[in-house]
Amino acid sequence: MEPAHFAGRHHLQSAAVVAENGTGPLLFTPLVCPTHLPSTQLVAFMKFALVGVDQDTLELARLLCRTRAHELRIVYDVGEHLDAIREFAPRVEIGDAPEALLARREIDAIMVANSTGQANREQQLRTLVHGGLKLIVSLPMCDSLSAYELEMIRAENSSVMIPYGAGRGHPAIDHLADLIRQGDDSPIGAVEQIVFQRHMSRRRRDTVIPQLCRDSHLLGGLIGNVEGVSATGDRDDPYKSLSVGLNGSSGLTARWNVVPSEADSAATIALHGERGRATLEMPSIGPWRLEVPNGSPSTPAWDHWNGADAIVKELAGEPAGMGSWFDACRDLEIADHVATSLRRKRTIEIRREGNPEENAFKGIMAAGGLILLLCLLGTLGFAVVEGFRMPMLTSASEALEMRNEAKSQSHILLRLWPVYPLLAFLALQALLMVAKSGRHEGAQGLEPK
Repeated sequence: MEPAHFAGRHHLQSAAVVAENGTGPLLFTPLVCPTHLPSTQLVAFMKFALVGVDQDTLELARLLCRTRAHELRIVYDVGEHLDAIREFAPRVEIGDAPEALLARREIDAIMVANSTGQANREQQLRTLVHGGLKLIVSLPMCDSLSAYELEMIRAENSSVMIPYGAGRGHPAIDHLADLIRQGDDSPIGAVEQIVFQRHMSRRRRDTVIPQLCRDSHLLGGLIGNVEGVSATGDRDDPYKSLSVGLNGSSGLTARWNVVPSEADSAATIALHGERGRATLEMPSIGPWRLEVPNGSPSTPAWDHWNGADAIVKELAGEPAGMGSWFDACRDLEIADHVATSLRRKRTIEIRREGNPEENAFKGIMAAGGLILLLCLLGTLGFAVVEGFRMPMLTSASEALEMRNEAKSQSHILLRLWPVYPLLAFLALQALLMVAKSGRHEGAQGLEPK
C-alpha cells in the first residue's frame, strides 16, 4: 500500500518547523525550495493587516509573505509574537486601534485572529464588517448567534468574510468525496462508515469544541449539510473522550472522536467501504497522506497547495473551498449543539433555512397577527355587549344625550384607538418588503463586475 501525498498545513516545498515555548512566541524556520514558484506569484500584489494572533493566522501571514508576493503592512494586538512576525515581515507597522483600518484604503484584506479577549475581538470584528471591508476570520471567532448577526451585517454592508482554519479547503477532502460518490466503482466499494479521529493533548471544553467547529467543515464536504448532532462522553468529563455523530443530508453519518495523544492537532479520516478502507493522515506538521487498497489512485499535483493560495483565490472572487460566512455559521451552530445533546442525551436536529432572520421575522409577525385578532374579537364582543345593554338601562333620549357628551369630551383621535393596532401591524409587514429589497441590492453589490 503506497501513500499518495497531499500538501497539508505546511506544504512539502515550504515546510516549517513550529515550536511553542510555554506561553512564549511561536517561532518559524522556513525551508523554501527555490526551484518552484508558488501560485501566489501569479496574483496581483496584496497588502494585508493582522488583528490579533493565533497559530493559524500567524502561519497564514508567513505563507503570504514568504516570497514577497504579498506584504503584511500593519498588525494590531500581537503582543509577544511581534518578533516572530518581523522574521518574515521586517517592515511591518504596529497599530494602536483596529478601527483605524476603516481609513486605510490601501489595505486589501484584514486577517482577524482568535483571542482570549473574545468580547473585545467580536466588537472589533463587528466594526470592521460595518465598514464593508474584506476580512479573513479565524474560526471559531464567536458563538453561532453572534455569527448570524455578523452575517446580517455583512449582507447589509456588502462586506467579504472568508472563514479560515488549518486544512480548510484542502483538495484531499474533495478527493475523498469523489471516492464516496463513486460507490461500488471506487477502490474500497460503497462507503458505509466515516470516522474522524482528532488527536489532542489538552482535552477540555475550551479546546475540544473549537476544534470540532473547524473539523465539521471538512466532514460537511463528505456527508453534505449536517442535519443532526448526537454527542456522547464520560459522565464525569464528557469532553475528555467526546464522540460526536453527524447526520448528513446525503444519508451518510460521520463519527468525530477525540483521541488522547502527545501530538496535538494531528487527525485521521477513515472511509470504511465494502472492499477496504481509505485513510487520510493529517499531521500537524508535514504533508497529508492518503492510503487506499491496491496502490494509490491517480491524483493531481497537489504538492504546492497551501491555505495562503486558497485565500488569495477567494479574495479574487474564485471559490477555493473555504466556503461562505454562512457556512461558518452552520459550523459554529454544530459546535453549540454539542452541549445540548450531552445534556438531553439525544440527537439535536439542525434546520437549514437559507434566511433564518427572515423566518424569525415571519414568526414574530404571525404571533403579532394572532394577538391582533384576539384584540379585534374582544373589541367586537365589547361593542355587542354594550349595544344590547345600553337600551335596557336607559331610554333612547338619555342614550343619545350620553353619546353626545362623550363625543364632546374625547378627541376624535382617541375614539379611533381600535384602528391603531391594525395600522401598526400593516407597517411592520411593510418592513419585510424593505428587508428583501435591501438584501437584493446587497447581493447585486457582491457580484463580480
